Amino acid sequence: MVGTALNLQPARPASDDPEDVRVTRLADLNMNALYMDPLFGRGYPEELVEHYRSSSDFGFVQEGDLEAIARPLDFLGSTTTGSTRSPRLPARSSAPVSCPDRSGPGRSRLLASP
Repeated sequence: MVGTALNLQPARPASDDPEDVRVTRLADLNMNALYMDPLFGRGYPEELVEHYRSSSDFGFVQEGDLEAIARPLDFLGSTTTGSTRSPRLPARSSAPVSCPDRSGPGRSRLLASP
């Protein structure tokens, strides 16, 4: 049998602010779609590839890699340890930061700058 188990993270914006929604979209792509999309034959999410363009050209993906990743699975396990709230940081900060979210057990925040 061939399969994998992933730690998927539901992402929720901290508010309806468009920047919180944008950062949440990136968090979801990074924590979920980055793994699930290739498994199901959709390749790496183009929006995420573009987001990382300044630090990676995804040149590490070799010919045949995506086809090998997308081979049929006998099982897919999923662990979800909590959800992520994704507010933006003040503009003066440029480094992503992760910190505990005190709003409930098992929750964390992914903080990212614009």
